[in-house]
Amino acid sequence: MKELLESTEVILDGLSDGVYVCDRDRKIVYWSKSAERITGWQSEDVVGRLCLEDILRHEDKDGNRMCGEEHCPLHRSIVTGVTTTVPIIVFAHGKDGRKIPMQVTTAPIHNGSGEVVGGVETFRDASPLLVDLERAKKIQAQTLEQELPDDPRLRFSTFYLPHEIVGGDYYAIKQIDKDRYGFLLADMEGHGLVAALYTMHLGIVWNQHYQLLENPAEFAAEVNRELVQIFGGV
Repeated sequence: MKELLESTEVILDGLSDGVYVCDRDRKIVYWSKSAERITGWQSEDVVGRLCLEDILRHEDKDGNRMCGEEHCPLHRSIVTGVTTTVPIIVFAHGKDGRKIPMQVTTAPIHNGSGEVVGGVETFRDASPLLVDLERAKKIQAQTLEQELPDDPRLRFSTFYLPHEIVGGDYYAIKQIDKDRYGFLLADMEGHGLVAALYTMHLGIVWNQHYQLLENPAEFAAEVNRELVQIFGGV
């Protein structure tokens, strides 16, 4: 581990993203200059300590602590040998106690024999992104709000809890005639702002073509044509 770090510290210290490296026991062996700037924790404060000690104290958006083994992204990468493919949003604590939203990615570190000898976490301050996501959350909530059918023969209720602050799920209900209702439940691939934008457009398409619900196959084909025109080349 020491030999691997000596050749990369100069490069890592030049990155704008914060970086820290742990061994297999999650003892911190490197803490970058940007990690110091973002968190207020200096290298001498943390190197040699376990990352699960009272340092960043990562939490999810609901305030659940992520340090430990079950929910820690870095521990997962070390154990599985798998790099995270999509940044996740966590909330870390700076040295002054403030809670900092961060975009985090993790990866295992391998030695020359291919064995996992530790892990690396990179992070950036996600405060500007969080502001945009909160705005998108309000817009998405308004998009999903709809008057449910009032029918004494049936009871309708909805509950929406996105995986992240905003998500790619969508639902809608329309009355076709006095005895039939049309439902749309959709889960767009991915999470976050892009997936939320997809679902907002899906809502527009639903409202344009819901009169085709008497023939579900025709409705699905029309929705598919609309979405392919927009996202087919992505």
